[in-house]
Amino acid sequence: PVAIVRTGVVIHPKGGMLGKLLTPFKMGVGGQLGDGQQIMSWVSREDWVGAAIFIIEKHLADDVSTQAMHENTQQTTNDTTAVVYNLTAPNPVNNHTFTKTLGSWLHRPTFFTLPNFLLKLMFGEMSTLLIDGQKVLPQALLDA
Repeated sequence: PVAIVRTGVVIHPKGGMLGKLLTPFKMGVGGQLGDGQQIMSWVSREDWVGAAIFIIEKHLADDVSTQAMHENTQQTTNDTTAVVYNLTAPNPVNNHTFTKTLGSWLHRPTFFTLPNFLLKLMFGEMSTLLIDGQKVLPQALLDA
């Protein structure tokens, strides 16, 4: 059996994106990206690890023919059935909400905005990940 795992933004205070954001937010200069309406599909590090363990255990225990009936399956090039799992929380938020929540959690203001043109200048092509966002739901995990 094959599991294809797609991961949202992993949130944990000691690393990843949140670890990089804490310093500017603690200094009171944190703010939203662009217009703040882009959707952020996120997952806590603990939930990501739990989901990965669940997927491994499920794939070891399940028969491949059972997985073939699942709506989130794909055929790979060698006729192996693959299940696609989105490792995200079931409640994605927009960047504005995330920013306000983080500021509130840290008791800091969040009135700054990093405009799109500055994001493009700073991050180049990668800025599309920050500007556009993507709403991804963990439907296969919820179904399982």
